[in-house]
Amino acid sequence: DDEKELLSLIEGLTGRLPFFCELISESNRKLLIGIGGSLGCVQFSASDRGPYLMATTVGSKKSNQHVEFLFSNTPTPIAARYCLQLEYVKKVAGDFLKTGNPSPAVDWEEV
Repeated sequence: DDEKELLSLIEGLTGRLPFFCELISESNRKLLIGIGGSLGCVQFSASDRGPYLMATTVGSKKSNQHVEFLFSNTPTPIAARYCLQLEYVKKVAGDFLKTGNPSPAVDWEEV
């Protein structure tokens, strides 16, 4: 419920192996957040059936590289183009907490 507490929690999780956690709004919208050191990724969905939106930053380029985040204890590859600096991840999470909508701080790509 508290943005400052959420951002502090995210910051405190950066020392773990890269992993996913989830925020769910009162309207059942979801934000899947990958946290891994100074990088992360964010996926927004309005329902369980998609479409899903992945956050990107302006100028992110397609690449064959990926970063693995643990999802249910399984390493899950995420394309490097969807990896964001932690400051963007925190901004997107804070905006979602306030509005339940995708943040205007990043670009979104439907996947």
